[in-house]
Amino acid sequence: MKIRDRIKSLQRVAASELRPNPRNWRRHPKEQRSALRAVLAEIGFADALLVRECADGSFELIDGHLRADQSGTAKIPVLVTDLSESEAAKLLALHDPLAAMAETDAAKLNDLLTNIDAGTDELAQLLDSLTPSTPAENTTKAQKGVPTDSKKANALAKKWNVRCGQRWQLGEHLLVCGDSTDISLIHGLKGERAWELTVTDPPYEIDATTCSALLQWCGPLACVLAADKLAFQLGSAFDVRCDRIWLHRQPRKLPTTSLPIMYHAHILTLADGEAKTGWRKPTTDYGSVIRTEQEYATQHGHGKSSELFCRMMDGFPQKRIVDPFAGSGAGLIACEQTGRHWTGIEKEAKWAAVAIERAAAYGIKPQLVAREEVT
Repeated sequence: MKIRDRIKSLQRVAASELRPNPRNWRRHPKEQRSALRAVLAEIGFADALLVRECADGSFELIDGHLRADQSGTAKIPVLVTDLSESEAAKLLALHDPLAAMAETDAAKLNDLLTNIDAGTDELAQLLDSLTPSTPAENTTKAQKGVPTDSKKANALAKKWNVRCGQRWQLGEHLLVCGDSTDISLIHGLKGERAWELTVTDPPYEIDATTCSALLQWCGPLACVLAADKLAFQLGSAFDVRCDRIWLHRQPRKLPTTSLPIMYHAHILTLADGEAKTGWRKPTTDYGSVIRTEQEYATQHGHGKSSELFCRMMDGFPQKRIVDPFAGSGAGLIACEQTGRHWTGIEKEAKWAAVAIERAAAYGIKPQLVAREEVT
């Protein structure tokens, strides 16, 4: 394989003259800004920012937005590429997630950290957060979903007599068979259930405008599983507070018409405005790459396991969850396992029936409580 060299030159350019990329989807929290300031103060620049040269001769950032923002008018090292706008967009989407896929050799990292003199409190705090935990700290109870053969979905819909407009009480949880893109349905349920966080896996074919509007209707905070394309689009509509990567062993075969690219499955923490997420690292060695023992619990398209939804909710203090794309009910089982209250909305009766069957198999008693004019 012949690999092209796309670097034109190394230059030193005033940080204030670099153009932020309007498509930049990364958001930098206060803690990261403080840590970077400490590193720059202690070490300085030992790496170059990445830019593309625009038609007017200006430089547009691809990687290094925070470093540029922290540098004011100082001249900083910049690698100038000959990338086109579309190539730069692709690299912008892939640059950080590719690095996040690296695994950690805990022994070597621990040896490295024990021989570093932090120098400042900010660096010491950052280095402490990288210290690997003991194996005991990583031991968690296996949380597996309840597999149900979704090929029998239509038969299950007949078994439970599921119809659009029904409300099913499933223990402490509520499943509504209806269309979550109906704002009146969302507003009615929101007032009744007072949920605090949206946790969902939108269907692959949904467009970003519809998905963004629905998430905003549901509330100011969301944790969303999204492929690269949708993740990028949601990043333009919300403040991305955290981006974790689900590294799954059974990736979808690509490309497809609806998914021209899907190199990663992002677990985005989204906030609207100044909303506080309350999210904290579940463990000291918690990383940005999520792996699960059980990936797909059913054959409902790519129906996910409850273990994945448990991992998505790791670190969130919120107890009242809504899933506007309930599908086969992975979020329901995950909330039952983690002591949360779940409200799910599923448009198709057959998949709502799969979720009901799944709950029953887990020991949750389904009860039809109401039939409403829900579409």
